[in-house]
Amino acid sequence: MKPPFSSNRPWPALALLGAALLSLPQSGQGKDKTAAEYYEDAASRYEQADYKAATIQLKNALQLDPRLPHARLLLGLALLKQGDGAAAEEALLMAQQLGADRAATEAALAKAYLLEYRYSELLAKISAEGHSPETRAELLVARGHAYMELRDYARAAQEFEKAAEAQPKSAEPWSGLATLRLRQGELAEASRLAGQAVALAPPDPGAWNAKASVSHALGLPEQAIQEYGRVLEFNPQHYLARLARASLLLELGRDALAVADLDRLRAQVPYEPRANFLYSEAMTRMSAPEAALTALSEAVAIIDAMAPEVLSANPPVMLVGGFADYRLKRPEKARNLLSHYLAAYPRDLNALELLATLYLEEQDPAQAIARLKPALAWAPEPLPLRTPRRSCSARCRRLSRGRRPRPRAAGSRAK
Repeated sequence: MKPPFSSNRPWPALALLGAALLSLPQSGQGKDKTAAEYYEDAASRYEQADYKAATIQLKNALQLDPRLPHARLLLGLALLKQGDGAAAEEALLMAQQLGADRAATEAALAKAYLLEYRYSELLAKISAEGHSPETRAELLVARGHAYMELRDYARAAQEFEKAAEAQPKSAEPWSGLATLRLRQGELAEASRLAGQAVALAPPDPGAWNAKASVSHALGLPEQAIQEYGRVLEFNPQHYLARLARASLLLELGRDALAVADLDRLRAQVPYEPRANFLYSEAMTRMSAPEAALTALSEAVAIIDAMAPEVLSANPPVMLVGGFADYRLKRPEKARNLLSHYLAAYPRDLNALELLATLYLEEQDPAQAIARLKPALAWAPEPLPLRTPRRSCSARCRRLSRGRRPRPRAAGSRAK
């Protein structure tokens, strides 16, 4: 799925930042001149998508002059591009206090709240009213994603539709609607909306990611792989597209290509447990059991370190954690995670089967039957318990369209 903060069109704030740069003193005390030079270099590196280098230069500028609002704002944007929502929020709030442009800071703060899974807070603090049509649309899209993550699909659709009215030529509202319909199982409508997004903005990676996600869900792996490739062509740092492509490559038995994507992912987003889980599976298939065990243990360690509210906001990660804990012979933790996952997605047969298997292995057939019995009313086929170690792999590989968690604090998992 498309992550809600992954817009790659130019930020309107950059024009304001450029104007602010021109207003900096170009002569006088060395302190001011040096801060300006650091900022100018950072702005250039940001435009070149070298966000880490931009962050370093912005911190250098702020060491010399901590009260540069445009530097605080650009630092927040650079941190967002690197997926660090908490640090971005801190920089953006400081920029706001120093008088940075309201539209730019609120649009960026909305993305930071989404990265931190603070959906209710976003909805309470970020309003789309009183902004230009472009900023209004951007904020409405963020609010739509927040409602979608809270599973308030009616309000999510309303926000996306209002965003489309505000900016009819923007692809983002249509990509959001496509993702929403995909979650609701309306595949034909999701496909139409994703196609509309791509038609509106052919170079937009978010539009292509929505289209690829629909193809993925429709069981068109070759088409999805090509479309994920288009996402990465326009934005090589789009980790969800790379994760999804790696999962499909594994399903098709193209292990070496999958590992190339996973190696890059594990370096780019070290707190992504699904990348480690998939890497573990690839290593198992490539007869590297030690590497497989190490990667699986790393995935579990990442999930163990997540704050409960972060984990509870990510059902796909709970499912990966359940299967990983089962493989590592941690049945109680596996049972906890699977139970919480099934509260959000009660019709996932693979999760139900594994949970029932756990109860059977603990000599509790009554609980196993209680878990499986409701599925008899809607399951498309009888429910013989498949071997969980075999059934989990394909299911977990399909989790790659979910959003990436980032630990905010160490803590226990959902209980």
